[in-house]
Amino acid sequence: MVRQNHKHTFVAGALLFCLFSSGCGTDSLDRSREGDPTFAQAERELEQLEETAADEARRTRQKMRRQEERLRERAREWKTLWCEASEGMTRRQMRELMGPPTSGTGEADLWDAYGVSVMAMYDTDLRVYYLDGVSGVSC
Repeated sequence: MVRQNHKHTFVAGALLFCLFSSGCGTDSLDRSREGDPTFAQAERELEQLEETAADEARRTRQKMRRQEERLRERAREWKTLWCEASEGMTRRQMRELMGPPTSGTGEADLWDAYGVSVMAMYDTDLRVYYLDGVSGVSC
C-alpha cells in the first residue's frame, strides 16, 4: 500500500497554483518578465533539464528491459541446470552452476523468476543438504 503524505501534496498543489495563477505575489513567478533575458535563459535551462531527464528515463527503461531479458534467460537455464545439482555440493559449486541466486540467507539460496522456483538449503559447512524444485522444473 502506498502511504500518501498530504502535506507534500498540499505544497505541490500550492506551488502549481502560484506558477499558473501568479497569485503568490512572487516577482520571480511574474509572467510580465517573459521578455527578460534572465527569464529566457532560465526557460532554456529548464528545457535542457527536461530533455536530459527524458533521455535518462529512456536509458533507464532500456537498461531495465535488458536486465529483465537476462533474468528471463537465466530462468530458462535454471530448468536444465537444476537437474545437475546434487546434495553435498558446496554453496560455491551451486552458485557456479546456477549463477547468483535471486535471494537467499545464510542457510539457503533461492532462484525464483518467471515461473521457475528452486531452492538449495545448506548445512553449517555450507554444503547442500536439501534441494527443492518448488515449481517450474522436473528432472
